[in-house]
Formats: sequence, structure tokens, C-alpha cells
Amino acid sequence: LSTTDFAELATTQIAALTASQIGGLSVTNLTSLSATQFAALDPARIRGLTASQLGGLEAADFARFTPTQIVSLTAAQIGALSATNIGALNAPVVQQLNNTQLQGLTAFQVRALTATDVREFTATQIQGFTPGQFGSLSASALPALFDTQFEGLSALQLGGLSASGVAAASTRPSGPSAR
Repeated sequence: LSTTDFAELATTQIAALTASQIGGLSVTNLTSLSATQFAALDPARIRGLTASQLGGLEAADFARFTPTQIVSLTAAQIGALSATNIGALNAPVVQQLNNTQLQGLTAFQVRALTATDVREFTATQIQGFTPGQFGSLSASALPALFDTQFEGLSALQLGGLSASGVAAASTRPSGPSAR
């Protein structure tokens, strides 16, 4: 099917695509889908998306994923997302990701998290970061951690911080947390 023909498929036809068929779509086909058509993609079948497909999506394309579709992604698929797309996730979606999925985040993706992004994670999710991931948080993101996020960190996670990471974390304001 041409991109134009593909974009004209009914939502019922889109919903019937198998994981294998979804994995065979071009990035151009995926980006041609309307938000309604994209929402019709079965979350379980979204797992058919390849790293190449996910890596080729722009933030505007990624914004069409429903929260249910995003939380159905595997750790490998999460790892294939651009840092921009990770940052574009909103708090309700981020908070639904499990630790297995979050462990798919690469050091580059974690380093790109902003202070706002870091505050969207729950304390349990931050505690699930590997020492390498935690050590990859930027000097601007570390001070943004809520008390509840920071207090539950393990010695291994703290050991993952560089000297500049320790210095950045020590600038965290003290006091009651919002979480």
C-alpha cells in the first residue's frame, strides 16, 4: 500500500493489524496515521514496532501514542526511543512505566532528562534505576529530586554518582517534599 492508501484505512482495519504487520510498516506509514487511527493500534501488538521504527518517530508522532500503548512497550523498545520522546512523556504515563521498562533507558536518555522530567518519576521508579542510570542523571536533574525520591536510594545507586554528581545532589533544597 502507498502511504496515501495506508492513511485512508479505517480504524477497524488498523486495529486488525498483527504485531508482525505493525513491525513491517515504514516510519512514513506510521507517521501518516491520524491520532484516531494510531489510537486504534492494539497495545499488545505495538510490541511489534522495531527499534528503527521507534527511533524514526518525531515528538509529534510519538505524542499520538495512548498511555496504554506506551506502557505496553518493552524495555528494548523504551531504549530505542529518542531522548526527546522520553522527555515528552507526561507524568501520568511516566508513572505507569514499570522498573523493567525503565531499565531499558540508556545512559544517553537518562542524561537528557530535565529537572521536570525527573520529578515525574515516583520514588519507587527512581529506586529502580540501576547505579549506572542514576549516575547518568545530569547536574541539573539531580537537585530536582524530591525528598521521597532521594531518601530511598541505595548505597549502590549513590555509588554510581561521579564527584560532580555528588556535588550537584548536595545542592538539593531540604524540607518537605511534594511527593
